[in-house]
Amino acid sequence: MAKVALQLLDLLSTVMAQFNSIQLVQLFDQDFSVLQTKLYIIQVRLLLWSILAGLLTWDGKVAVLAIRDSGVATNLFREVLGLCELMRGEASKLKPNEITSIPIAPGRDISLPRQRLLSNLQAYVELYQAQLGIMPPSKLTFYKKDQFDEFVARVSQLIDHLENLLLQKSSMPAHLKELGTAESGVTSKKFLGELDRIVKGGETCLHAAVKAMMRQLPTDSGYESSAGLVSEEKKADDDTCSMHSILTNAPRIQLGMEGEEDLVSAFAVDLCQDMQINGRMGVELRLMLPRLHSLLKGFALRLQENARSMDERNAAELVRQQRE
Repeated sequence: MAKVALQLLDLLSTVMAQFNSIQLVQLFDQDFSVLQTKLYIIQVRLLLWSILAGLLTWDGKVAVLAIRDSGVATNLFREVLGLCELMRGEASKLKPNEITSIPIAPGRDISLPRQRLLSNLQAYVELYQAQLGIMPPSKLTFYKKDQFDEFVARVSQLIDHLENLLLQKSSMPAHLKELGTAESGVTSKKFLGELDRIVKGGETCLHAAVKAMMRQLPTDSGYESSAGLVSEEKKADDDTCSMHSILTNAPRIQLGMEGEEDLVSAFAVDLCQDMQINGRMGVELRLMLPRLHSLLKGFALRLQENARSMDERNAAELVRQQRE
């Protein structure tokens, strides 16, 4: 059994390396955030499968294999690898003068919440890539949107079959699948809530980014309101203490409970991005402390520049006072 687990782990590493080699071109600029989210979600699904199957744990150790048929799982991984090679061959047939072959600049024309989600999805995936010791092959470039969509759909089907082999049942894979196939470009709070529950025990930066994005999504057009995701325990807490007060050397500033949580989540994301620690919070803590004052200053300035309400201005002032 240990030999089979190691073989599957090796296949997982190879598949993740192939995904890590994928790049999109300028042609995809308008759809980048949706397509990149799909790409990260299939990787998160594979990582979650590996955890539920007993190949990985949150700390990267090999656990007990928990799937019905390791032979079928092996063949499914090989099919994913075969599909990657097929797409690589298709890409090589395209002539450079027929396409815009400049790699995409992902920071352009993407909302800040989605930038944060994408960057932290990347951090989550890279955390496990580091544990697996992945060495990416040559770039697998997608020049056509329909080619990329076909690739993601076929990989998603293969992951469906892998998930059917799991002995440990979970609702998370199905919700991740729906999240990964969404075409709207706006992720619903319902599925972000599921993703939030998945990552809560794992990577700090991704958890904070998901929560921050959940709060910034629209509540109309059929999307769930944030109230649908609040636990009964938290509602009770809100009833007994609707405002949190923080004493400073200036007049008292009060933020609503959700406002304070937003502030903490936003700074956690900001900190992770500024430090570029990709989930290695414990390892890099000693490097963070000397920079904390300047990081807080920059964060307060960004808050102030983007403030549109009294609560947001209070949040910026609160950070400034706490920094002093």
